[in-house]
Order: sequence, then structure tokens, then C-alpha cells
Amino acid sequence: MQQIIPSKIKAPLLPAIKTSEFVNELVAVCKQVDFKKLKNTFNKFKLQNHPDFIDFINQGEHNFGLFNNIDKGFEVVSTETHESKCSFCSLGKTVIGFNVNYKKNKDSRLPSRIIYANSFAVNLEIKNGYLYEFGWCNSFLSKEQMKQL
Repeated sequence: MQQIIPSKIKAPLLPAIKTSEFVNELVAVCKQVDFKKLKNTFNKFKLQNHPDFIDFINQGEHNFGLFNNIDKGFEVVSTETHESKCSFCSLGKTVIGFNVNYKKNKDSRLPSRIIYANSFAVNLEIKNGYLYEFGWCNSFLSKEQMKQL
């Protein structure tokens, strides 16, 4: 006799109303590149016990660490968001891209005169308004590449 194994159905992490609120707050925090607020957002929505939380926070600390290092003289000049597409593990999936422009105030050669850029993206699995998964996207299209699509 053949045994039927039920497929693993994921339960949503947040209901639709909370998902919308979470996404808005997450985007605002990412635009501020504020690591403490990032952790607080996940705590506020009670997502800190999710299995992916530790990896997400560790990579968030890496992504945001440079910009939060005031001792080394880094200062965020501007941030902007853009719709992007994953170009690797979730190929073609829409992700939220963030471009961060910053300067090094303690640069020994040209302090505060050169504007540097960095980017990161958030990958959220949302279906019918419900949040199912969250993570960082490590390979995504730039704003310029998106214009070419």
C-alpha cells in the first residue's frame, strides 16, 4: 500500500493587516539603515522566534554595520528604494531594493567630498496579503538594470 505524505503547508507569519504595517515599517527602517530599529521592528511584530530571524538579523547587522559606524566617520547622505528582481535563488521574484549613498567624514584624502554607494534588497514572500517568509536578497538587479527590462 502506498503511503500519501501530505505536503508541508506554511502558515502565514502575519495576517494581511499586520503584513502591510510590517512592510511599511521595514521599508522605513531600511531607508534609515538603522540596525537597532530593524531588530525592534521584528520584535514588535513578534517575528524574533522565526527560524530565519537569526540569519536575517546577522546579515542585517552586516548590511547596516558600515552606515552605523559613526566612530569611523560614515554618514548616510541619502537612501532610495526601487522595485527589483532577484537574479539568483528566487530568480525573477520581485524584491525591494535600497540604494544608500554615504560619505566618509574622516577620510584622510578627501573628507566628505566623495559620495560612495552601496545597495541591498529585502525578499518578502507575501501571498494574498499574508507574510509567509522574509530574507535578504543577495543578488538582484540594479535600478538601471530594471529600466532596461
